[in-house]
Amino acid sequence: MVTFIYDGSFDGLLCCVFESYVKKIMPDRIIEERNFTPLLLEQNYTIATSPQHAQRVQAGIEEKIDAKVMQKVYKVFLSEQENVGVLLLHYIHLLFAKGVVVDYDYRNPVVLKIKQIHKQIHREVHRMHAFVRFEKTVQGLYYATVEPDFNVIPLIGDHFKKRYADQHWMIFDCKRNVGVYYDQSSMMLVEWSEEAQNNIVFMPEEKTYTYLWKNYFDSVNISERKNTKLHL
Repeated sequence: MVTFIYDGSFDGLLCCVFESYVKKIMPDRIIEERNFTPLLLEQNYTIATSPQHAQRVQAGIEEKIDAKVMQKVYKVFLSEQENVGVLLLHYIHLLFAKGVVVDYDYRNPVVLKIKQIHKQIHREVHRMHAFVRFEKTVQGLYYATVEPDFNVIPLIGDHFKKRYADQHWMIFDCKRNVGVYYDQSSMMLVEWSEEAQNNIVFMPEEKTYTYLWKNYFDSVNISERKNTKLHL
């Protein structure tokens, strides 16, 4: 059993890919350092995050394979699914060995799993685009909270930047304590403490808007025709 231990960042994962080629090792586990628990008879390697090594792997995928494949690798990484690091490592090795054509070989279980996760991420991003609702704070910030199944916060900012370019807004993921913040000129990922979240004060009329929306959905809903399975 071979385990790579890394810092949990995307650059860190790319460094694991780099080291797998250097060491000629295919690890059985790629574990974030804070979640690492040693196993009996396990060979462990702590992989340091090197921006240079990460950039070499990224450039290799973009230049020798396809830039769109690199985007897919990043999105699948954000799924946070169990052992997704090892899955991506096998996927990247396949790409370098056989070229971009392997990306259409759905008989391969690795390629098929990558496609399935990528599709799930796409659906979650679309869901965030459709259902994020902002509330205005007394400071003039339009604020929204979400709890997506996957870590899609880094993927949704551009949509809202184009749609609300003249507004000052923030979308915060309560599950992961990370958000995307836009100040009418630049956009950035931010982390907020629980104390900072509790200090947010909304405009008084927001309670009225919330009440109106709830009444609207209650009014258009036909409980006798409820079909959760079909809805999903």
